Amino acid sequence: METRLVRPNKHNVRKHGKPDVRALSLSLNEHGQQTPIVVAREKDDLVLLAGEGTLDAALLLEWDHVAAVISDIDEEGQQRLYMLRDNRTAELSGWNLDELERSMRSLNDAGMLEPAQLWEGYEIKAFLSSGTWTPPTTSSYVPGTTTASGGGGEGGPSVPMSAPIRLTVAERNVIEAAVLEVRCSERDPEIREGRAVELICLNFLA
Repeated sequence: METRLVRPNKHNVRKHGKPDVRALSLSLNEHGQQTPIVVAREKDDLVLLAGEGTLDAALLLEWDHVAAVISDIDEEGQQRLYMLRDNRTAELSGWNLDELERSMRSLNDAGMLEPAQLWEGYEIKAFLSSGTWTPPTTSSYVPGTTTASGGGGEGGPSVPMSAPIRLTVAERNVIEAAVLEVRCSERDPEIREGRAVELICLNFLA
């Protein structure tokens, strides 16, 4: 299907930023399009139901054609429901962290794991580290920091902990993913990790 014929859907609830589209374009360029986009007929137009990121990546690569499936869902309410489910179901799945670590190690050993394609460098480093991870013995510690604020608040003195917190690589990755979620929800990519963890705890206790 010609890319110029596909119209974006104004009801799409998923946003695709530049890093996302770039990662998708790298995949398309290397592996080709393995999953078709889904479109529906709307009068004389073809409106997108699923695969906006793929379409954006194809346009970035200046592709003239993409693989597409024409859906038989023609009622607007059902189209919206399908779009919500298509986006939400991916979020409900989880990672097999043990297999993820093995895959990343294998790809890294083969020289095929590039930070720009999937994960940031610090994420790859976390997965490739072995054993357990022990942070410095300061209270309110979060990954990426070397000290933590005590009773003095932001920038206050560091308070020694009674015992170090030992986290597995998988547990540390969960914390870092939660911090990233807070940064996205707060629309502030520069929010400090300590503050992000504080917001997570406040939301949990609310």
